[in-house]
Amino acid sequence: MRGYSNRVTLLPTDDAGDPDTRERLTALGINLAASPPVDLRPEQDGIVVELRSGERLRFDVLYPVLGCDVRSDLATTLGARCNDVGCVVVDDKQRTTVANIYAAGDVVSDLHQLSVAAGHAAIAATAIHKSLPNNFRG
Repeated sequence: MRGYSNRVTLLPTDDAGDPDTRERLTALGINLAASPPVDLRPEQDGIVVELRSGERLRFDVLYPVLGCDVRSDLATTLGARCNDVGCVVVDDKQRTTVANIYAAGDVVSDLHQLSVAAGHAAIAATAIHKSLPNNFRG
């Protein structure tokens, strides 16, 4: 986020008591709010966030970042290869390194967006459809 703004504040999900984390963020030019938010309200000139501590902060933009733990256990149990962060390796048809197993969405890409997952699913569905034998009745 620092690439887009010279003022970034992280709103923690729990009490921000870890001094090492605060120090690392400060070194990166990122503010860490004193406590988690308890209320968010849009107002005419921005978004007001009330913290558990009672402090109120005002922002122009609020960008939720939830994080992601790649859940590739099923694929790896079946023998699929993953990259160094745990994402399942797929080809241009969303096929994993195991025959007849496809993967899509967050388990494949670090770009965690619904539209990306839907695109992966469409590619996989088309590849699966084309791989099925014709079922003509004659």
